[in-house]
Amino acid sequence: MRNAHPCLAALTTLALLPCLLAPAPVLANGMAEDTAVLGLEGEGDVAGALTSALRKQLERRGIQGEKQMTLVELKLTMGCEGEDVGCISEGGKTLEVEQLIYGSVEGGGDELTVKLNVLDVGKAKITNGLTTTLSRAELESAQIDDTAADLVTRLLGPGPDAEPSAVPLPAETAEGVEPPPKEGGRVVWGVHKPIARWKLAGLGVSGGLFAGSLATAIATSLVIRNPNGWVYKELIGAAEDSLQDDKPENDVDPDMSGDLCAAARVQPNPEDEPGAVTNAKVTQVCNKAEALATTANVAWITTGVFGVATVAFTVLLFAHKEKPGAQALRRHDLKLGAAPMRQGGAMVGGSFDF
Repeated sequence: MRNAHPCLAALTTLALLPCLLAPAPVLANGMAEDTAVLGLEGEGDVAGALTSALRKQLERRGIQGEKQMTLVELKLTMGCEGEDVGCISEGGKTLEVEQLIYGSVEGGGDELTVKLNVLDVGKAKITNGLTTTLSRAELESAQIDDTAADLVTRLLGPGPDAEPSAVPLPAETAEGVEPPPKEGGRVVWGVHKPIARWKLAGLGVSGGLFAGSLATAIATSLVIRNPNGWVYKELIGAAEDSLQDDKPENDVDPDMSGDLCAAARVQPNPEDEPGAVTNAKVTQVCNKAEALATTANVAWITTGVFGVATVAFTVLLFAHKEKPGAQALRRHDLKLGAAPMRQGGAMVGGSFDF
């Protein structure tokens, strides 16, 4: 269309975008259609026969494996050494595939070791793997197809045409269908006797530490933040005393707008008197307040830790799995009772719902 209208050309391009941007088709078993099945490495005749049988089984799953190449040929072409997954994945990119299935047949005598791998070429990562030992009889022409089908199932899972496994139906009762009880019982809440001593000890220790750390955190926080507390009063008192003594060089005005502690810690002559501060008494009160603030922070952190531990031990103490026998008795509403008789002894009775 040499003289096509520009709008028509744009429309044609937009119509092709979904096809150009569509991801590669993915099969039901999670494998991409664009997958190469490399010839197995190892004993020539056995490896070649098993490769052909595997390709036949994979074709039934929609994995065509059109790029025919052996693992040995790919390694020689790319210069790969050993099981270098990165190098093998670069070979897969050269073949323009998304996944590689490759492996080897090794060993001697009557038993051979078969290794199979599924490699994600883009991520250079093995997503599935299988290593198994087979007898030579399982790799002969009479059984090799069944062997290959079993290997593919173990490597990729059941195929889309696999028959679903039979699931037993629940037993029918007079009131309808009753599902079988779960093995192990359900989790119930309540005191379960006998109570394990370690649970009680853990709850007692964690609860005591939680209460102690909480009290410490609250007390220290109130002391350093309360404007009427002893720390604040001691700080103001030390600053007022500095104005009344006969040393004007250590004055710290309690009504100043700045930080009293910073003013008290100023070094008047750092070269002549290193470490000396403007007012040592005010500085001591400030150091005491900072120590209390650190204690409060640590106490709040430990309060949270011991709080979590207390909750955990509480759950361990009261939550437990109900045994299947007790679960059955509860479901059938078992009731027992006893009453003394005038002539001696006792009468025992009960009821049970079927």
